Amino acid sequence: RSSDLTTVTCKAKHPCFSETKALLTTRDAGVPLKPPSVVISQPSLEDLFKRDTLPLVCEVTSFYPQEILVMWENNGTMINKSRFIGGPVTRSGQTLSTYSLLTIEKKRDRGDFTCAVTHPTLAAAKKDSISDVFGCFGKQVEPVMYIVKPSYEDLLQDNGNISCLVQGYDLNSNAVSWEIDGVPSTMARFEDVVTHPNKTQSIWS
Repeated sequence: RSSDLTTVTCKAKHPCFSETKALLTTRDAGVPLKPPSVVISQPSLEDLFKRDTLPLVCEVTSFYPQEILVMWENNGTMINKSRFIGGPVTRSGQTLSTYSLLTIEKKRDRGDFTCAVTHPTLAAAKKDSISDVFGCFGKQVEPVMYIVKPSYEDLLQDNGNISCLVQGYDLNSNAVSWEIDGVPSTMARFEDVVTHPNKTQSIWS
């Protein structure tokens, strides 16, 4: 087991030369083994709504020794290595860190994404997951609503309209409803959802 070793030595002898050695240091003597911390960084909302591709970064930190394998899964299925890249292993004190970057596409990639890390200190792969990246992050921005009262002139004529403006992301006119004194109303009219240049949306009712 590599975690039990300090140094592996390969020796070669040749009649014309002195003995040649190749050394592989697996870990420093006296440095305790430490399991990695695995976290997928949350994409920014700006990237989410302005880009058709999105980088997911799996940060693997505070581990020792250096031997580590980082893989990605989509809905439980292993993703081909050609789709992600691994960063260099860097050292801070007695621990090491690295990262892996997976680029996903808005039109193609859906569901759960998992970063799975294998390390000598772990009996099984350590994982972190992120769910429905393109679907759920938009819903973290709560819609903003405005109620517009009828004009005084309309009230005098007993035909005033109350308008409701809803602004946000991923809006659906079916999700907007009206109540009068707590009782659902079917008298409302709805306009089509309008998508603006900054990818926000609005609905008038």
